[in-house]
Amino acid sequence: MVDWTSIIQQFIIGGTTVASISYLGNFVNPVLAGIFASVPIGLPSGYYIATSKAPGYYKNLLLMTTGLLLATGVTTLLITEYNVSKNMSIVGGMLTWAMYGAIYYIYNMVL
Repeated sequence: MVDWTSIIQQFIIGGTTVASISYLGNFVNPVLAGIFASVPIGLPSGYYIATSKAPGYYKNLLLMTTGLLLATGVTTLLITEYNVSKNMSIVGGMLTWAMYGAIYYIYNMVL
């Protein structure tokens, strides 16, 4: 059975995190926003993962963090080296992450 109270709490925490990063980036300091945005939310999120599933969760989190690093690198290169607009650079980074994730998922489903 779904624990809706827990789901709502997680939703509030996620929304608060995104709003905090936006506030820091726009009104305080982009360095602080980058630091705060890089908080490894996957680690404490493991609290909500069943103990029996935790080893697989953390293994896959580690491997998908590589995809996150790649996507962030693509976004950064598009913005800084190729002068692509911010929004299109984000789209490029997200597509990179999605493709990496899809390939990773398919690879794991075949093996």
